[in-house]
Amino acid sequence: MPHTILLELLPLLAAFAVTVLLVFTLNPLAQRVGWLDNPDARKQHKAATPLTGGVAMLAGMLVGCGVDVTCPVSLSLTGAMLSLCAIGLIDDLIHISPRLRLLLQAGVALALCLGSGFRMYTLGSLFGFGEVLLPGWLALALPVFCIMVAINAIN
Repeated sequence: MPHTILLELLPLLAAFAVTVLLVFTLNPLAQRVGWLDNPDARKQHKAATPLTGGVAMLAGMLVGCGVDVTCPVSLSLTGAMLSLCAIGLIDDLIHISPRLRLLLQAGVALALCLGSGFRMYTLGSLFGFGEVLLPGWLALALPVFCIMVAINAIN
C-alpha cells in the first residue's frame, strides 16, 4: 500500500522539486540580469521580486505530467501554457498594454479550444427547466471567455 501511494505522489513530488529547484536557481540569475518586478503604486510587494515563478511552475508542471503517463496534457494545452508563460514574461519585461494582453490571451484560449475540439454545447439543466443548449458560436465563445477569466483571476 505505501508503495502505491508513493507512485501516486511521484508526479506531484517531481513537479514540486523541479519548481523549487528552478526558483532557487533562477532567482539569483534574475537578480544579476535585472529580471525584477519593481514595486510601484499598483503592486503589493515592497521589494524587487524576481520574475521567475511562472517559468519555474510551468516547468514543474510539465515535468510532473511527464512523470505521470496518465496525465491528460495535450499538445494544445502545452502550447497554450507555453504561450501564456511567454506573454506573461514579455508583459513583465516590457509592459504590454492591457488591451493587447487580453487580445493575446483570447487568441491563446481560442487556439486551445479549436486545437482540442473543446466546445460547451450545453449548460445542463441550469435553471431547472430542462437542458440549456448553446448555439455553435456560443459553444466556442463561452469556454474562451471562461479561460480568459481564469487566467486573469489567477494572475
